[in-house]
Amino acid sequence: MSPGPYLHKKTGTRSWVKIHPQDDLVGLPSKLIEIKVETLDEDHTLQLAAKDKSKNAGCDLILKIAMSDLKDSKGSDLIWRRIKVSNAMRLDILQDRILLPTLGWVRNYHVGFYTDRTDGALIGPIETGHHEVAHMNMMFYEFMDEKKYTLADFLEKEGDSLGWCYDLGDHWRHEITVEKVVPAAESNGKFELLNGSGACPGEDMKGNVAWGMKLEELKTQTRAQSRGLMDEIANCLNYRNDLATASPLWIFDPVRFNVKEARNRVQQALCSFSSEPLGPKTFGFSPGMMGFQGLKSCSIMEPMESSYRGNIPGSKEVRQCMHDGSALFEYIRFIEPQDMQICENCGKPDGLQRCSRCRNRSYCSKE
Repeated sequence: MSPGPYLHKKTGTRSWVKIHPQDDLVGLPSKLIEIKVETLDEDHTLQLAAKDKSKNAGCDLILKIAMSDLKDSKGSDLIWRRIKVSNAMRLDILQDRILLPTLGWVRNYHVGFYTDRTDGALIGPIETGHHEVAHMNMMFYEFMDEKKYTLADFLEKEGDSLGWCYDLGDHWRHEITVEKVVPAAESNGKFELLNGSGACPGEDMKGNVAWGMKLEELKTQTRAQSRGLMDEIANCLNYRNDLATASPLWIFDPVRFNVKEARNRVQQALCSFSSEPLGPKTFGFSPGMMGFQGLKSCSIMEPMESSYRGNIPGSKEVRQCMHDGSALFEYIRFIEPQDMQICENCGKPDGLQRCSRCRNRSYCSKE
């Protein structure tokens, strides 16, 4: 463990240690987190008093999200996405409805968290039902509550960056970097997926380093030799229900990225209710699913009549059938809290109007 080089520009505090040298996970002791939270709260108060007249109030950001340590033969990022998003986007909503579908990960399956690159503070979920939170005490101190902060709290100018780690077990590491701050007069707050490159890794395939080794294997193996790895990827949760992967002729292409497919994933996420972190995706079997007759009657995302893990207020449990006969259970919100609302058409996080019919959906305009 080496001394942390991160100095927080507002509090003047410095992180103590790198908790996990390989994954560059840095934690702040509780007292320093308290100081940081107090400072950010003061900033919010000053911004409200100034009626958001700061130079970056209401600005859009052009962000590049790149997976760490995965490079092509020229040394460029192998897997990356470029997006435009409002700096008013809250961090928990950003991950659930923007980052995960943009990259190709599965929503509400694993925990993710951010790292403030100025001082190593970690921002993530405070309340969650994901089993992998058991890893927390072995790796870092604690999270700042992601529900309380937006991109504007951590990304102010070109070159600023946030670390984003998905899955506390595998540590899929990404770097989120500001390429451009769009002036407020030119910003509309709407999300756009601009471009990208590289196929998303398979879920639960052990993180960046292990994935890089598997990609190297693919370069040297024949089609027959790589069949086992192809089957392993095809069975990953983010590829399993893709009809193309069911074919014995399916070949995984590491550089493939279809921007239209990615935009469709994001649009589906925007149109859906937000995930319920207290009821994450969990595999299991429901009555009648062990036989083919049960499988035929099971529809995708079918609401369950009885509770699988107990009731969560404002949420309902749904199930999704897998090809192997198992079921994927999770809770989704059917009553969207006001502070979780974003425009279902464009992803704008502010200036919203409730749907006059259902009173549970929000849009940025009547159009």
